[in-house]
Amino acid sequence: MEHTEEADIKGYVSPSPTDTTEAAAETESDVVERDRYSRVIKAGLHPLKHKFVFWYSRRTPGVRSQTSYEDNIKKIVEFSTVEGFWVCYCHLARPASLPSPTDVHLFKEGIRLLWEDAANRNGGKWILQFKKVVLGKI
Repeated sequence: MEHTEEADIKGYVSPSPTDTTEAAAETESDVVERDRYSRVIKAGLHPLKHKFVFWYSRRTPGVRSQTSYEDNIKKIVEFSTVEGFWVCYCHLARPASLPSPTDVHLFKEGIRLLWEDAANRNGGKWILQFKKVVLGKI
């Protein structure tokens, strides 16, 4: 098997030209992910294992329908590196400045913010609630 600099970084060893079974099994998303990882490393950034997305939802008090929940969810920004996270985090509105009730969600890319999503079926959630007077200190 061929050994590359990328293999040292990610623990990935690309298949040799004669190993067509492994090469054929590689999906398009694997290729895209490996290319993204290489570009990030070459740029001197610190890649995360997954891409993440910040979402925002402004709940309407007293209204609890599935349609309104999905309609209220808005994608804010996505990131896939440590540096990207800090850029996003530093530009997010501080919780104390958001209207109440407001939710900010952090999910892996490709996972919908619904319990019905297969990735969430056995999962849980963390909810952090603070009084507005202390939000700026946390």
